[in-house]
Amino acid sequence: MNRLPPDRRILELLASIPALQFEDSVWRILPAEVPPLEPTVRRARWNVDERDTIYSSLERTTAIVEVRNRLEEEVPRRNKPHTVHRIEVRLTRVLDLRATDVIERLCAVVGPISLEIEAGSQMVGEAAAWSRHDGLIVPSMRTEGSNLVLFPDIVEAAHGRIEVIESERMDIRREKGPHR
Repeated sequence: MNRLPPDRRILELLASIPALQFEDSVWRILPAEVPPLEPTVRRARWNVDERDTIYSSLERTTAIVEVRNRLEEEVPRRNKPHTVHRIEVRLTRVLDLRATDVIERLCAVVGPISLEIEAGSQMVGEAAAWSRHDGLIVPSMRTEGSNLVLFPDIVEAAHGRIEVIESERMDIRREKGPHR
């Protein structure tokens, strides 16, 4: 897909944030029938339509809160079996957007970044991918933890790694962890 360049102001702001290397385990919880590295291709918080994105969490408890929230929003509510995956990642150009001053600077350019308004975070995610960053570390909007947003095509091109190292079936509604 041919994409137009993102807003120059967003690109300049992202260029002012030092890119980091990141190597660690992250957590991803999906319905049991979904492959562990299946990207999200529909529009979501940090990606626009047709931008392959893998959403994960730095902490297992954050992943639980994120998925429980999504399940609570489903109508009708379904209690599908889920699998929690521990994924080893090695990334070369990650932007850490968790600092309050970084979020404030981003909001000054793209508008609010919140649970209800996703357009600003989608613009940031698209600009990060366009400028060949392989991931974003972002604060969870639902709990104290952090999420890692991966752009798998860029990870592969940069010779990074995304590898499932452990998977375990779980009943997400009974799993120990914080409830909203």
